[in-house]
Amino acid sequence: MLCQGTGERGWWHTAPALFAALLLRAASSAAADQLSITEFPIATTDSYPACITTGPDGNLWFTEEYADNIGRITPGGTIDEFPLPLVGSKPLCITTGPDGNLWFTEFKRKRIGRITPGGTIDEFLLPSMDTRYQTIGPWGITKGPDGNLWFTVYEPDPGAEGAIGRISENGTIREFPLPRANTTAGEIATGPDGNLWFTERGAIARITPSGLIDEFTAPSIPEGITTGPDGNLWFLTWSLTTGYGIGQSTTRGAVTSLPLATAAPCNSHSITTGPDGNLWFDCARGYDVNHESGAIVRMTPPGDVTEFPIPTATTPYGVTSGPDGNVWFTERGCPSELGCNPVIPGKIGRLQLNPPCDCVGDCGGDGHVTVDEVLRMVNIALGNAELSDCSPGDANHDGEITIDEILTAVNSALNGCGG
Repeated sequence: MLCQGTGERGWWHTAPALFAALLLRAASSAAADQLSITEFPIATTDSYPACITTGPDGNLWFTEEYADNIGRITPGGTIDEFPLPLVGSKPLCITTGPDGNLWFTEFKRKRIGRITPGGTIDEFLLPSMDTRYQTIGPWGITKGPDGNLWFTVYEPDPGAEGAIGRISENGTIREFPLPRANTTAGEIATGPDGNLWFTERGAIARITPSGLIDEFTAPSIPEGITTGPDGNLWFLTWSLTTGYGIGQSTTRGAVTSLPLATAAPCNSHSITTGPDGNLWFDCARGYDVNHESGAIVRMTPPGDVTEFPIPTATTPYGVTSGPDGNVWFTERGCPSELGCNPVIPGKIGRLQLNPPCDCVGDCGGDGHVTVDEVLRMVNIALGNAELSDCSPGDANHDGEITIDEILTAVNSALNGCGG
């Protein structure tokens, strides 16, 4: 059990006029409550992490776009990396599939990948993809309501011919072309209505599990998309005239888009519903080579917007709700491939929503005590390890770990912190 409180999930106001008025209250909330952020460096320097998701094993899984790795991080911050079979794959988005594995897109190699929680990787080539063209490939991916994985085919150039793809657990792929010419698909999410919703240039679109597509005009370029706590679709937007914003679509296709009332303009990519019933998204200021500043942003049901600055100068990208009740995100860093000097390693960030209670033996600070952490305490007590290996094991802060403290940690491991 986690010694954490849970936030209430409120219903969101959907009337555009009221929504706009509430959103503009953000300036008064900029100095609101402070939540702690912890950063975990990725060992591969040029990793350039992109998307992140919660896996079926209770860990977080993420893609490393420039390193051609899939990464895994435990709630306590331990990172493992799994190299892809092909160099130059450019893995982007990742999701948990209905089969208990992780599925991801490989943009440059034009494949859908699958990795088991144990690290075994399989890849499936998109049959329609001509590998000579490097500007088209699979981008967003999500678990569908029909037991398949659904993904977008993205083409950034003018005259683009994007598509929506579907892949079964055994790797059978079918693609559905978009109705409009000169458009492309970006991010995709499963909606509350049993359909898939995705972003297009100037539109939010819906595809049924049978492949029927409807498009709804949006007055901007939508980016990330998610199902909100109110049963609507929420998405991030960008426009030359209005800048970055946030939008909402009902399942009937009624779209509202408004400027984003943050302290300064944001370059935002990813949005998710947090474990606290709020919307969370990334906010990058300056591009990777500038690495100016970044923040994770919360938007509450009444419309208040609060920024939580990332401690180091970096560019956030993917955001997800973690298995530990916290918000997790990727930090791009600044890799050598972009000409960065010095190179800034990528990181995984954790924004602690409800700090866990004081728990003897919780070496990783994630609200749990594991067998490995109890063994760490035993080694410290025997003099085979330093106290810094598990300082939470020293309950009375006397500089040593006793048998009573080890027994307390064993009880926490068996019954949960505070049990």
